[in-house]
Amino acid sequence: MSESAGVTAVRCDVCGYEYPNPTQAVAEPPGTPCPNTECGATTGRQFDIAASDSIQVSEFVEYKGKHAGEKRPYIEIRDGAELRVSEGDYVHKFRRIDRGNDEYEEKLTDLETGEILTDPETGEAIRDVREPLSGHRGRGSAKSKNP
Repeated sequence: MSESAGVTAVRCDVCGYEYPNPTQAVAEPPGTPCPNTECGATTGRQFDIAASDSIQVSEFVEYKGKHAGEKRPYIEIRDGAELRVSEGDYVHKFRRIDRGNDEYEEKLTDLETGEILTDPETGEAIRDVREPLSGHRGRGSAKSKNP
């Protein structure tokens, strides 16, 4: 998200004279006379201020497939922009848990380029895993609870 705001114009309250340099006019002390020689009023000024803001929208989808009568999904897919808490930035995350085929896949890629994210020090992929689900241990809720 980006924001900007600023004075775009300054005019004399009495005669409407438009100051050629709005930034300089704002900095003048109160009571400074109008530069228009026919006016010279010290009563006030009108300020035109422009403000703008922008927002970026990202999507994230989650899909769970269940067979009738079963509580646990046989497949779960999460795909889209997600906040990476450790770095405070957004990345593209794809995760597939396929219990029916005993597969686990997870990949973190750059939101802009689509390239797999790598550790700047080692050059290794931060998260690019494809393995049997039965062998997936030690991450997230699968972490050992003992200190």
